[in-house]
Amino acid sequence: RFITPLMYYCYKIQIRRGEDGNRIPNHLHRGGRLFQQYVVDQYAKVEQNNLNFIRFNQNQLLQNLHAAEDALDNRDDDNHAGNDVYLPSSFARSRRAYKQRYHDSMALVRKFGTPSLF
Repeated sequence: RFITPLMYYCYKIQIRRGEDGNRIPNHLHRGGRLFQQYVVDQYAKVEQNNLNFIRFNQNQLLQNLHAAEDALDNRDDDNHAGNDVYLPSSFARSRRAYKQRYHDSMALVRKFGTPSLF
């Protein structure tokens, strides 16, 4: 079975309870700011792992997106510096994800009306 880094670090930092219902001490949580830095470093590692997967599997991600493939094929490569990396909407901070969430929220407004605090 394959365990992702996210699954591993979630297991490492979770708070566990024993069979009697009492908490089992996790010494990582007693680290204060060092623990916070550890969590931030592991988050950065998981995000980099996700971005590397997206970067190195572009062909698999673009197989079903004919419009994106056509746009990439019709581009003049001589005038384009750098490499394009397709970020899918499943990556939380991609433009596609923001656009998808915007359209979802507008659909909710259309169905239920404008939100009101009162």
